[in-house]
Amino acid sequence: MSYSITTTSEQISKFKSQLKNAPKYPVICAAPTFAMTMMNMNTADVAIFTAFTLSGAPVGWLFAAPLRIPTMKCAMVIGAVGGITYAMQRSYQRLSGYLPNSSEVSKYSFRLDDNGIQKIPVRRDPIPQSILNQRSL
Repeated sequence: MSYSITTTSEQISKFKSQLKNAPKYPVICAAPTFAMTMMNMNTADVAIFTAFTLSGAPVGWLFAAPLRIPTMKCAMVIGAVGGITYAMQRSYQRLSGYLPNSSEVSKYSFRLDDNGIQKIPVRRDPIPQSILNQRSL
């Protein structure tokens, strides 16, 4: 049996355009750290985390008749991991300017990665050149 992978120029150009999408909203921090992302979570993000976690309980209870309690706990842990991942992704995207971030713009008056030199409404590339030019140790 032979498998072949074919790519068209249209698929390649679509992929390249997805990589070069600029943020649609003001960038607060081009490369937020883990701590910044966690501290930036809002009520909706916490609600998403809670919903994912609590949705694991009935799923674990319904799909494992002989071992309901351990399966329910495992499903809740899996839901918690999925919930925190999704909530952190939303927080990261708001800081990076890929999701609407009007509350963050009013909260922070300056960009967090420029040491307060530049006002937020100015749009820039998602990764500053200073980060790209640094050599890894």
